[in-house]
Amino acid sequence: EDIPQFDPAVLHATRERVWLMEAATPSLQLEEAFLLTGRNAVDFGHWISEYFPRYLLARLAGLPDHVPVLIDPYVPRTCREHLESLLPAGSRIIEAPHMADVAVSKLWCSANPEFSAYYPVRMDEIMWSHSGTEASRLAPLFREWTRLAGVDALPSEGPARLYLARKPTNMKKRLRNQEAIEAIAKSRGFEVRYPEDYSLGEQLRMAHD
Repeated sequence: EDIPQFDPAVLHATRERVWLMEAATPSLQLEEAFLLTGRNAVDFGHWISEYFPRYLLARLAGLPDHVPVLIDPYVPRTCREHLESLLPAGSRIIEAPHMADVAVSKLWCSANPEFSAYYPVRMDEIMWSHSGTEASRLAPLFREWTRLAGVDALPSEGPARLYLARKPTNMKKRLRNQEAIEAIAKSRGFEVRYPEDYSLGEQLRMAHD
């Protein structure tokens, strides 16, 4: 129960059929690429639960080192920098032009380990009950992630108790009673840190420690 018209290429849609707008010629032509684009590519949280796991799944499945990775132009800076650090020596990142057609002769892709509808008609309990992912399915991907990031090889430096907080200036998802909650966390031995002050690799290491 999605609303596919939120995709800019969709002119009209019914339950049986979708009418698309396509470019006369593609803006970019590639021999080969791994697909890591998508509607949520501008969202940091979706990179943690969706895009990095897709890439890690491909690596575990034997994605050749030379295959470049195709991404959107508005990927969060911390995510792009971290993706670059995970790429094997023979690979590289290619930006797909915004809202443009891309032709790829050999397109590599992997399944999304987390189901996420395009733009669901409803946001009720029934919808969310179909969106969860068993932790056991994600665990191998996160183990591979820490291995590629080199987290396992580093000595522990992070605090024993860590509270990842939101800055008061964060306007997207502000936390109520923020000062009181941070004070309670500190009184119980938690160290308060703001993720945006650290690279994604440093965030992984803190959580791992």
